Amino acid sequence: WYKGAGVLIEGTTPKQADYTVTECAMPSYVGKISKVIYKLEDNTLIFAGSEPGSESRPTSFEPSRGSRVFNLKRQSSN
Repeated sequence: WYKGAGVLIEGTTPKQADYTVTECAMPSYVGKISKVIYKLEDNTLIFAGSEPGSESRPTSFEPSRGSRVFNLKRQSSN
């Protein structure tokens, strides 16, 4: 997993962010940016991110070479 900070880019479709990696199991990724697209659907955050350091940004929410897709679902507090 990665730790870091993201900057949202306004006025984009799909929504975009740049995520700077500050901690990671792969030291070569620390300090590099992963370009991300994301969307919110109900209680799920779906995002696709490029390999940290890559200049390309994913164009879809389907897994592809050079990008990963994550689905994070909010759990009920009950």
